[in-house]
Amino acid sequence: MSRPPRSPLALSALANFRDLGGIPVAGGTVRAGVVFRSDDVSTAHADEGERLRARGLRTVIDLRSAEEAAHTGRGVLDGDDIDYHHLPLTTTVAAPVGAGEGLRALTTPAAVGEWYAALAIGDARTIVTGFEAVASSPGPVLFHCAAGKDRTGVFAAGLLTALGAEQEAIVADYALTDAVMPAILARLEPFFASLLGEHHDPWDVESSGAILAAPAESMATMLRVLDEQHGGFLGVLNRGGLTDELTGRLRDRLVHAP
Repeated sequence: MSRPPRSPLALSALANFRDLGGIPVAGGTVRAGVVFRSDDVSTAHADEGERLRARGLRTVIDLRSAEEAAHTGRGVLDGDDIDYHHLPLTTTVAAPVGAGEGLRALTTPAAVGEWYAALAIGDARTIVTGFEAVASSPGPVLFHCAAGKDRTGVFAAGLLTALGAEQEAIVADYALTDAVMPAILARLEPFFASLLGEHHDPWDVESSGAILAAPAESMATMLRVLDEQHGGFLGVLNRGGLTDELTGRLRDRLVHAP
């Protein structure tokens, strides 16, 4: 069945944008104003693009599926002044999951954390490719997915792991998203309704549990699973191609020593 014609994009302010600056890592903290995480910038207002360009943004890493990226394009950050890297961490629409079956399978923090661990393992090489884009960027970098929670959360956790952050700091950064989930869902509902058409099930937040929230336990579970079964996130990243040379370049760019 063919999908109905795409409706005009509903543009709105970013709900889950933040600077990783100040997070403690080995030998210091993440340098402010250099690496940002966000929800979907492709559906942001034009003034968001102007604000980010004013902060010197030069690189965008898009972690969404090919289907999502094709549906909205690059939005306000489209242009020759921004280096764009499409590095999907899922092959189809991911999170918040557009279809009901996906939601029902990921209602607990344990289930979400195990899904995150599977993403980290299956896409370690893609994550490391993203690290190369971060290390090579001539200016600040922004990475994002749809909600800025799941795929973005896994990428952020990997980057912080590579920089030597303690797990408590990684979990704390992830959990900051929980407070803005209502605003994130309000932004995403029109997008998923447009993308999925008649196949979109309106989200029931109360019954959906952890997949439509960001409890600390979800990220803690991912890290625990990787530690107990896969030699830790750093081991996963090393097997995905993370080298001492790349780690050093990341640290040179991102770490502010006291």
